[in-house]
Amino acid sequence: MNQIKFELTKVDSFLPLENEMWNVAFVLEQSLQWMFIHGVYSWSIHKIKKENGCLFSVLALVKPKKEVIFSKAAIINDMAENGYIPKNLQEEDLWKEVVDGQSKATSKRIGEETILGIPLLDSKASLGDYVFGLADIATGMFAMGGQLVKSQTSMSYSQIAVDCTMNKNELKQFAESTFNYHPKRTIGETLWGERKNQTTC
Repeated sequence: MNQIKFELTKVDSFLPLENEMWNVAFVLEQSLQWMFIHGVYSWSIHKIKKENGCLFSVLALVKPKKEVIFSKAAIINDMAENGYIPKNLQEEDLWKEVVDGQSKATSKRIGEETILGIPLLDSKASLGDYVFGLADIATGMFAMGGQLVKSQTSMSYSQIAVDCTMNKNELKQFAESTFNYHPKRTIGETLWGERKNQTTC
């Protein structure tokens, strides 16, 4: 049975291994929406294998707000104007320096971590559209072997990181927003290789 538990600083979702991968993207979308409506613009997602299933634990990396005044229909710029998303990330908080100011996403390998940098959020986009994209990216990163995905968002620059290195082709795919998982394959097949003749995702 699918289970999801919401707390102020954490959202835990348990999915049986026979669930299809679109379920992962769906529960992560709900989890990230919960974080953003509580002003949590920086978070981490941990993928943990359990007996007969997988736990996705989303943890707040900044202090949440107790008052909720937005929904997934909220406009990103309105959230920034009310302090729920920062307009800029402080330089000392960046996981790496900004490498350019171009509108296209950039990607760099840092040791055993891959970090994607995304300049300039669309101020007219809805929160629902934004978290839908983030959930898809995180799901793809888990399908490629990541155990931990983290992100921090601001209007001017955002970062997404995964705890594994990618080759040049994989980096290019993520920079061009193509996601590396099949929505109809099961969690067991995709994340844990639980089928015969498993191929690399």
